[in-house]
Amino acid sequence: MILLTPKPVDDDCTNAAWKSFKGCLGALDGMYIDVQTPLLDKPRYSNRKGEISVNVLGVVNREMNFVYILSGWQGSAADGRVLHDAVNRVNGLKIRNGQYYLCDNGYINCPRFLAPYRSVRYHLDEWLAGSRVPQNAKELFNQRHTKARNVIERTWGIMKWRWAVLRSTTFYVLRTEWFWLVRYCTISIVVRWRLTLLRHMSLRIIQLKSTILRVLTLLMSGQCGVITL
Repeated sequence: MILLTPKPVDDDCTNAAWKSFKGCLGALDGMYIDVQTPLLDKPRYSNRKGEISVNVLGVVNREMNFVYILSGWQGSAADGRVLHDAVNRVNGLKIRNGQYYLCDNGYINCPRFLAPYRSVRYHLDEWLAGSRVPQNAKELFNQRHTKARNVIERTWGIMKWRWAVLRSTTFYVLRTEWFWLVRYCTISIVVRWRLTLLRHMSLRIIQLKSTILRVLTLLMSGQCGVITL
């Protein structure tokens, strides 16, 4: 399901994590959600960790808002297979020419999906354990890639922290769980939008207070002239 339309990184981007990825729309990754299934279906829903789950594809923009979500695939399904289904659906994930999403090595590096170099240190904990300075061009690319792609990891982490039903096995039928998952993602978008709005309003109020204090100071000092608000 498409939830909103992302904006690509442009030449005016100043964000240190994203300015190296012109045309990038965000990042994507899958997440396992434990479910209850009939005994005969358990092998199909068993993931690589041996847990009974569904493989949920999540796509987010740079602001950690969900762009697209696809649930229903069995836990045994590979991430690449789930993504292939997402881009081939009628109302699936659509990406224009010259634009792309960041993904990990669970997906194939191809047009519209940019994966890191293989056999080169990549994850953030690998950088913390050793030298934090890239030793070559491939390590530099992977370091920048993981810092930007971490947006999807943080988004899934917040979702699991906020909604306890995503952290434990649910007793809902799969269709009901899909309905609630979409609602969780939609609520997440609304909450982040309202927080952003409140943040901008707070900054505007602070600027207004500063302007009022400046005006009062000028009036009390007896200075005259044009005051620019």
